Amino acid sequence: MPIIQGMNDPHDSEDPAVGEANDSHDFPGHYADDGLAIARATECFSFLRSVPILFEIDDTTLWDIAHSAESCSFEPGSRIMAQGQSEGEENASRFYVIRSGSADVVRRDRSGMDRVVARLSLGSYFGELGLLTNQARNATVRVHGSMPLHAYAFDALTFHRRIAEHVLVFRVLRERETRGSAIGQGRLRIKQLDLLQRLPEPDLEFVLQQAEHRWFPERAPIVQQGDPGDRFYILLEGEVEVVRDGERVAKLEPGDFFGETALLLDMPRTATVRATRHSLTWSITRAAFQRLVGGYLLANPKTQEEIVRRMRDVLPAGSVMPPHLSA
Repeated sequence: MPIIQGMNDPHDSEDPAVGEANDSHDFPGHYADDGLAIARATECFSFLRSVPILFEIDDTTLWDIAHSAESCSFEPGSRIMAQGQSEGEENASRFYVIRSGSADVVRRDRSGMDRVVARLSLGSYFGELGLLTNQARNATVRVHGSMPLHAYAFDALTFHRRIAEHVLVFRVLRERETRGSAIGQGRLRIKQLDLLQRLPEPDLEFVLQQAEHRWFPERAPIVQQGDPGDRFYILLEGEVEVVRDGERVAKLEPGDFFGETALLLDMPRTATVRATRHSLTWSITRAAFQRLVGGYLLANPKTQEEIVRRMRDVLPAGSVMPPHLSA
């Protein structure tokens, strides 16, 4: 069980440090009669001011947040919240910011195995997703190492009124930054792929400018059999499966490509491609693909052979291959 000290519980104090705290800030009048609470809130305020998700909050609002905080301590190895917990259960209706110690975020997969997916430390926060979505917790958080974890906890009302919008903005900015980093890494990796080795630099830069990077969660469809074909894909990270008429016909790994058949033959998608792990794709439009195919993709013996093989798999027996693709 955590040890919790409320910032706004009534206490009396003769500590001179509390008097100094009272003199150094212009606090709202309804807090002025509780010296110890003000001292605790002042310490919390100073800490929260250094937390990135709260950088944009004005001092008055941050003071209200600090005064509503609860100081929590959790013993080494203890579980703070559990995967599957719903709002209203112990610790599941709170938002936490770590002020010392560290914690592991553990997610149980479909096979029942527990996997550490993140490690949190000073200034990290957790608990926001359950409060934002009003759904059960999607992971377990437990104290890491041999030292206790100390955190500030905020109830659901304070979170929604004062903190939620800043968490959302911070998440959006972080995702944009991560996506930009992934795109930068993708550029380097794309240039190293055998698939594009024959492209002159100007053409490669044109193709890269038309590209879209997108993450797909496990089991998510990337393209669906029967849909119109409008993009060509290269898998950068993860793993995908190719399913035709309900039967798995191929597994693709980073560096493999897909989606070219529908574009070359101007026909609907001939198979469904689905992520079997969290996967990152790089894709380009039909126009960029046509420029890519023009003299380069089909000039590479390895890719030409693979493209022709795939087409023969989907064309009816006796069909004539397009002249530019005939072996």
